[in-house]
Amino acid sequence: MRCHYPVWLERLVRPKSVSFNGKVHEQLSYTGSYDRLNNDLHHFPLENSIEKWIARHNSYSTTMAEIEAETSPKRSWSGLFSFDPMRRRKAVKAIYQFLPGRWMIFFIHRYFVKGAVLNGISGLHFVLLETFYHFSVSAKIREKRFRQTQTSEHVDSDFQRMIKEGSTL
Repeated sequence: MRCHYPVWLERLVRPKSVSFNGKVHEQLSYTGSYDRLNNDLHHFPLENSIEKWIARHNSYSTTMAEIEAETSPKRSWSGLFSFDPMRRRKAVKAIYQFLPGRWMIFFIHRYFVKGAVLNGISGLHFVLLETFYHFSVSAKIREKRFRQTQTSEHVDSDFQRMIKEGSTL
């Protein structure tokens, strides 16, 4: 698809010279140098079935929401201007995490700016699937924060009631 080209991702590695960090969308740490391929490396994420892709990404979105709700990545404005595409990608992701309505931004960027619209109905379907993943992450973070608020308010109200009644803990 046109909307995915080019994307700079680490794909081919020497297992002994790399370690993986993270639970979802792992980041690679190198103990040596890295280089680029001279040709394309094709990736077919929907090869098995859409059902499997959705199930896998539902699991990814749950894990990603848990990570994002608990951590705050270091934002690097200088990384946005790096000549290293992987460093630039990491900087964009760290800033993107804090944008309101980021799933809408993702859709507009992927569909119109990156050109998925040129792929016709297939481009629309795939970008909608990807957008739903980003929406799921946002919704799950919001749900997690809401539940934490409700739990703390419930505990606080129970504590206040116990104080008024003269109960002991």
